[in-house]
Amino acid sequence: MCFDLGLKRQTWWLACHLTDRYLKRNIEVKEDDLKLIIITCLIIAAKFEENPTQSNLVQNTDFGLDLKQIQAIENKLLALVDYNLQIPTANDYLNIFMTDFDRWIEAN
Repeated sequence: MCFDLGLKRQTWWLACHLTDRYLKRNIEVKEDDLKLIIITCLIIAAKFEENPTQSNLVQNTDFGLDLKQIQAIENKLLALVDYNLQIPTANDYLNIFMTDFDRWIEAN
C-alpha cells in the first residue's frame, strides 16, 4: 500500500513498528479493528516521515474508515509510545550497513 501511495520505505518500516508496538500492548484486538489499527499507524508514520503533500494524500485516501475512529486510535497509540516516533527501525540499520559497505567498496 505504501508503494501504491508513493511513500518512502522508512514510512512503511515505521508503520510496521508502530503496529507491532500497539499489538504487543493490546493482546485482544478484534480482527475487524486490525485494518483500522494498520491504517492509523500508516497515517502517523506518513505524518512523521513524509512531506506534507504525501501526508495529506494518505489522510485524504478513502480507506472506508470513520475519521473519529482513526483519531481515537491515533491518540491512544501516540500515548502508548509516549509521543516518541524517533524509533530506530530495520531500515535505519540497513542504511547504516549499506553506507559502511559502500565506503568499504570505494576503499578497495
